[in-house]
Amino acid sequence: MPPAPTVVTETAPLNVTVDLNNGTTVLVTLPPATPGATPPELSFSMPAATLQNVTDRNGNPVVPNRLVIEPVDASTAPTLPTNEINLNDIIRIQLLDANGNPIDRPNFNPPVVLCITPPPDQVTAAGGIENITLRQFDSLTGVWEVLTSAVIGNQICANVTHLSFFALTMVPAVVPLPAELPSTGAVDMFRLEVLLVVIAVLWLGGTLVRKRGRA
Repeated sequence: MPPAPTVVTETAPLNVTVDLNNGTTVLVTLPPATPGATPPELSFSMPAATLQNVTDRNGNPVVPNRLVIEPVDASTAPTLPTNEINLNDIIRIQLLDANGNPIDRPNFNPPVVLCITPPPDQVTAAGGIENITLRQFDSLTGVWEVLTSAVIGNQICANVTHLSFFALTMVPAVVPLPAELPSTGAVDMFRLEVLLVVIAVLWLGGTLVRKRGRA
């Protein structure tokens, strides 16, 4: 059996040492979307085999030393797709080397597991947890990619092969336009009466003109 990982429970932002020999799992409480609201939660599991096989953006082997998970302001993170609503703060996850420098786009083989638990009110607003999307920004393509995820209980979980920015999003519901009101007999009768009045006025006007012409 693989060794039991070191488990760390903290509130974001956090900066913790990773356990290269046993692996590291962090359980993080994220900031709530609004003051007093239920905060989302995040779990991030890195097995020892993964931590011992990390490469950087260029494929060079690197040794991670610390893990950083922090919420970032929308002005700091790449812009999300315009047709989606961000449910919480965008989260940046980084690995630091022994000198405290961020490892550029760390890659994992095998993948690590990221799970986020959205608050119940957000699940309700989305019309169900299945309508919430877990996205990751890929610095190589410059695109917010949709992670292939699975719903496990009240969590949205995905395998992650590299670190970057992460976000939970939803597409706002489209409010249908009201159907055109059907015409009623009363309305049609009113239109007919107006038309008859107009015809009568025009006819009388023509009669008066002819009489004046004869005079």
